[in-house]
Amino acid sequence: MKKILWIVLGAYLILSGLIVLIPSLGELSLAIPILALAAGILIFIRMPSKPSRIGWILAAAFLLIDGLTGLTGLTFKGIEVVVPALALVASLLLLARQSKIKSKLAYVLFFSWLAMIGLMRLANLTGLEIAQSIYTLFVGALLVLEA
Repeated sequence: MKKILWIVLGAYLILSGLIVLIPSLGELSLAIPILALAAGILIFIRMPSKPSRIGWILAAAFLLIDGLTGLTGLTFKGIEVVVPALALVASLLLLARQSKIKSKLAYVLFFSWLAMIGLMRLANLTGLEIAQSIYTLFVGALLVLEA
């Protein structure tokens, strides 16, 4: 189950990065929220150890809400603050506990990806999409390779 989680999460990140870098892949954009939902569900099914449980729950919540938003257009008041804040807080909690987790480089990079997404969305930073996509693609590939 753990390998499937990392492969699905990696595929979500790879596709998210590729769609920005290769606009002709736009037809595949529906797969991104589906993969986000699948990764969020898999995180809940395979809940990691207690020291990092809250961080993983927040990461799963971020993926689930992000996926639902992409599929259904789900919105609520404050969504533009709540969703990136979930990613940022999850990353901080997971990074703080990473010494207690048998961390692989891919995990640490995923945690830092959550921080980057949270900060970029909260600060409404634009103009960094290419750099973000390359990093996203790299982290996704590493997750799949380490699965």
